[in-house]
Amino acid sequence: MRKKLLKIFGLINAIHRNIHFDGGIYFAAQRTAIAAYAEYAIYNYVMYNEIIYDKKYSIEKQKDL
Repeated sequence: MRKKLLKIFGLINAIHRNIHFDGGIYFAAQRTAIAAYAEYAIYNYVMYNEIIYDKKYSIEKQKDL
């Protein structure tokens, strides 16, 4: 998952770099931050899934509908 995210974020950065060719060194500097963005995305994914899928209450009433 981490490698896929790094590749995706790198490709998005490359697309933006090619669109905004006058961006100076901004997009080159972003290359070092991509790993941090990927780690943060993984962390958010794990935390979100724990909140959403860790249900502690009964859903029998919804099933009966």
